[in-house]
Amino acid sequence: IVVKSRICCHATMSNSSPTKTIPLELDTASYTPPRNTLNTRWSILALCTIVMISNYYSFDIPAAIHQQLRDFTGEEPDAFELYFNRLYSIYSLPNIVLTLIGGQFVDWVGAPSLSMVIFSLIMLIGQLIFSIGISFNDWGTMLTGRFIYGLAGDNIAIAKSALMALWFDGTEMSFAFSIALTIGRIGGVIGNFVSPWYANRYGVPDTFWLATFVNLFGTVMSIFVYWIDRKATIKYGYNDGIESVATATLKSPNGSVASSSSNSNQVNNGGNNGGDDADSAASASSSVSTGFKSTASSQRSPRIHYEDDYNDDPYETNKMQVSITKRQSKSNNQEYATVQRRVKQKFRPSDIKKFDLLFWLLCICFTVVSSCVIPFNTIASGLLLERDLFTSTPSECQIAHPNQCSAGNLAPEDGNPATDVNTGKACPSSDYVAPAIPTSINITGGEALAMSAKYGWDETEYVFQNLTMSDVRCTDEFWKDSCTSNFCNSQETATERAGAQMSIPYLISALCAIPVGKFVDAFGKRGHIAAIGISCLVVVHVLLAHSTVSAAYLLIGQGLAYSAYGGVLWPSIPLIVDPALLGTAYGVMLSIQNAALTLVSPRTFREPAN
Repeated sequence: IVVKSRICCHATMSNSSPTKTIPLELDTASYTPPRNTLNTRWSILALCTIVMISNYYSFDIPAAIHQQLRDFTGEEPDAFELYFNRLYSIYSLPNIVLTLIGGQFVDWVGAPSLSMVIFSLIMLIGQLIFSIGISFNDWGTMLTGRFIYGLAGDNIAIAKSALMALWFDGTEMSFAFSIALTIGRIGGVIGNFVSPWYANRYGVPDTFWLATFVNLFGTVMSIFVYWIDRKATIKYGYNDGIESVATATLKSPNGSVASSSSNSNQVNNGGNNGGDDADSAASASSSVSTGFKSTASSQRSPRIHYEDDYNDDPYETNKMQVSITKRQSKSNNQEYATVQRRVKQKFRPSDIKKFDLLFWLLCICFTVVSSCVIPFNTIASGLLLERDLFTSTPSECQIAHPNQCSAGNLAPEDGNPATDVNTGKACPSSDYVAPAIPTSINITGGEALAMSAKYGWDETEYVFQNLTMSDVRCTDEFWKDSCTSNFCNSQETATERAGAQMSIPYLISALCAIPVGKFVDAFGKRGHIAAIGISCLVVVHVLLAHSTVSAAYLLIGQGLAYSAYGGVLWPSIPLIVDPALLGTAYGVMLSIQNAALTLVSPRTFREPAN
């Protein structure tokens, strides 16, 4: 669509000559608006956020249903914790190198939206294989799927960040990054709420197949991101590196054309007052309609410069040359440099040396925050159960018939209540304490075989001389309905409470994303906010380990600290790194993060409780 507007250019003549008004037409067909001025950027942001929501949802599910997964696999507690550990270490360990390759890949492709599609497809394949492994209860297949998932899990964040840096300038960058990162973490929040509830009612395999469907939806959204980005690229010729070059032509009614180019910052005028007259004409014609939408960050109204001295012959309009220039803002210049360097500059390993001290300090801060938040979220469900929500039964709380089932169709007909041996009162007195279970059971023989077939037990006999909480597998109908139904019902409620509480940090950070991002964009203070956030993390984790303060309150503080991660640390990288090396910079940061997580994560996994 060619936007044209009629303007009047006034040329002041000598005392003996009248003033002539010359009507011209402004042809803005070749004007190229910068990406960060298009409303399309908000669609890109929204879709990228949905993609990240789907990815975080499936990534966090093993942690959200830790107890149900342990019951489903039937592994001994020590063996299960070992395998569960590997689900996360096999994700982090390869990414020490893969994120460097992924960053180079994003820089090499040059279209971050296309990289997002590729990485989304890889993650979908990994999640599909992982779900198959869950269905067959095969750890080898599970770990294979998790490994494939990890090939793209961090790299898609690199592609997303590079895309955000391309579509948003410095005045909106922190806001956009905090939205894409912390709101994307809503996926983990949804998973923490939905997954325990879903697993308790429909089983562990169906829970992971639901995650596969969510991943598929995210992949579709990534395709839409690429389509929108590609459409804008083709429409405005961004691939040619001219997105910040504005050109236009002026046409007079008789067909004469005045060339224009934004490459001309000044025009040399022949007359003594030519330059002043040009600026005066530009400022005087404030009522001229140009078809350009004015923005706060970019003054897009054209300036008119007269290249000839109109006092010589004001009536020969064919000799008039009018040049339209667009005053480029700092952000537009940065975007132009981004495109040019992406096209012309190739990555070299030695380019990493170009990262200055500030970048490496940010890497340290980024790693500290990640090493506190991510491993904690991995073990949060089990930790919250043992610490606050499903604590071990006191030794003095015992059932009346310790060698018989406590509740269910195998329990004594007159019941098997638990009482405190010291006070004689019913126990436990709190919903946050596990109900008492038998000390031993012996269910064998033909009757057990018949009941196993009738009720769908996983085994045909159950013999435990010293029964502990870790022996009770509530995914087995024997424990869930026949022998310890009160224990399993209480555990299900506790796991759903744990899922809600472990969501607090990500939920708080998501709610704070907009104000933190807006504040940083408006006032700066990145260093102050980062320092406060990291200090808050230290206090929270010390209190979690050495106090009885409710974890729900402490996790609010962790959420506030995590807001600094999404709204300050991550969006600061495009401000200090050469745009051509942005993907590589994020790759280096994630590589360091995964190296730290590989070392930290195994040391955070809890010892199984009896």
